[in-house]
Amino acid sequence: VVTPAMSVVSAVDGLKVGISGIKQEEVVMIAVAFLIVLFSVQKYGTSKMGFVVGPALFVWFCCLAGIGIYNLVKYDRDVWRAFNPIHIYYFFKRKKIEAWYALGGCLLCATGS
Repeated sequence: VVTPAMSVVSAVDGLKVGISGIKQEEVVMIAVAFLIVLFSVQKYGTSKMGFVVGPALFVWFCCLAGIGIYNLVKYDRDVWRAFNPIHIYYFFKRKKIEAWYALGGCLLCATGS
């Protein structure tokens, strides 16, 4: 129960970037309200909630893909070279032990820790 609460609070805390006048107390209240709604709709099960949330997530991921492709085409096509795995080998050959620390940081980012 702690992980969803912390994730919601940190996500809602991002509102302070876009809305300059929002206070920490308001952020907490928004997060609490969101968690109450989130946990109250769990009783309907994943099939019914997936039917509601699925289309919104599909639109969200399509927007992310579109923005990503647009930025790749507009700004730098050389980014595609980063998908070549040989660069990982070169990075580890050049950085040695620091590369392992960087890999650990990447794994922590990917897992959300």
